[in-house]
Parts: sequence; structure tokens; C-alpha cells
Amino acid sequence: ADVTLDASYASRTEGGTGYSQAALYNLYHSQQYLAANPYNTAIMQDNNPDMRKFDVADREQQKYGARANFYPMEKLNFGVYYNYKNDDYRRSILGLNDHNAHAVTFDAGYSPIKSASFNTYYTWENNVYNQTSRALSAGASPYDTTRQWGLRMADISHTAGLGARLSFMDDLLKFKGDYVVSRTNMSYQFTEGSALNSGNQDMPDLLTLRHTFKAVGTYSYTRNIDLGVRYMFEMYQNYDWARNIDPSSTVMTNAIALEGMVPDYNAHLGMLFVTYNFEE
Repeated sequence: ADVTLDASYASRTEGGTGYSQAALYNLYHSQQYLAANPYNTAIMQDNNPDMRKFDVADREQQKYGARANFYPMEKLNFGVYYNYKNDDYRRSILGLNDHNAHAVTFDAGYSPIKSASFNTYYTWENNVYNQTSRALSAGASPYDTTRQWGLRMADISHTAGLGARLSFMDDLLKFKGDYVVSRTNMSYQFTEGSALNSGNQDMPDLLTLRHTFKAVGTYSYTRNIDLGVRYMFEMYQNYDWARNIDPSSTVMTNAIALEGMVPDYNAHLGMLFVTYNFEE
């Protein structure tokens, strides 16, 4: 039996752009601008002065990775992978504050004969986003931290897959098939400043489920010509509280149910193709 181990680390820092949203805000909202039309005071908070644009926000990123592969016999292998990433927007008072991502994968491969191989895997992934903002209205100071609110978004995904590669008639006829199922649960948690105190509860979770199947078969008709057929199927289901919430529900104050179709679907795709190889 053989074992291989691998580890990696990377660090990245972005900053020093000199960009100041506050300076732009003060320049745009001059006294002359505000005096020109009283209504301007009601829309002056189009962008909070503490907001930094995403592409110029200071960021510190840390990435870790580890991998282990185990080969108990020549035709069988197992693997374990772990990856972690942290993005810290350390100087962003408002907007996205940080993002943490963990992912663990287990996989296995088996090839009993030269013309057949099989593989399977499972991945668990967790992403957490923290962001901060302020509720503003006419007459409210954009610097009033008592009107600040925070949102923590966390999603957990489970993904599993199976695959097969087969060949027949001395590799003249080949088949590839893959099936993947993925389920994601995203949760939302709010915090509020003392001036808000709206009494809103956390929003319901967002649930999604996806099934995907792909199959390809090819036949080497001549040395240069391959005939093929491809089939793909995908089923997607989601429960989105924004679309499915009962308008009479008291789960969230002032919730408005959106109109339109829920984006669940079943999709089928079939294809016939011919491949010509120009090599002599």
C-alpha cells in the first residue's frame, strides 16, 4: 500500500489604494447641491461614506490546503482533501466584513480491468459571510451607529457523485456516465442597533436541491470519424422564502411576497454528433 501527503499555504494582502468613499461622498453632497433642491436631503444617503467599493477594499486572505491519497492495491485508491479560505476586509466598516470557507472531500476510484473504471466522491462545504450596513432615512446621520444592522449568511452544501468509464470492442465503443446530487441550506441571522429595534426575526432558510446526470457514447466508425450521442438531465428544486412566504405571515415585518414562477425545473438535452480527426 502507498500513501501520499500534500499540504499548501498561501497568504495575500491587498491595500494602499488611497480610495476614500467619504471624500467622494462629501464632494458630491456639497451645500450647493443640497440647497438646490430640498428633496436632495432625502436621497443624500445613496452611498454611505463608510462604504468601500469591493474592488478597492483592503483585504487579507489566508488559504490552507491538505490532501492525502491512499492506494491499498493497484486498482483501488482513496483520497481525502481539506481546503480553507478566509477573506478579511479589515478596513471595511460597512459592506462585506469577512468570508470564511471550509470544504472537505472524500473520493474513491476503482479500475478492475483496463476497459472499466469507476469513481465516487462526497463533498461537504460551508461558507459564512458577515456584512454590516446602516438603515438611513431623511435627516438621519450616516455616521449614527445606533442605526447599524448586521447580517450573517451561512450555507452548508452536501454534494455526492458517481462516475463510470467503459469501453468495448477493443475501444471502438466507449461510454461515460456521471451522476451528481447536491443539497444546500442557507441561513440568515440579523442583529440590530438600538435605534432600530424593529423586532424582525431571522429569515427562513433557503433550501436548494439539484440532480444532474450526463452520459456520452462514442463509436469509432473509421480511423478518423467518431459517431456519438450525448444525453443530459438536470432537475432543480428550491424553497425560497421570498417567493413562497404567506403574505399573512408575521415571520417578518413588512414582508412582500414576490410574484412570478418559482424557478424549479426539469431539463433534458439530447445530441447526436460526428467528430472528424484530421491526423493521418
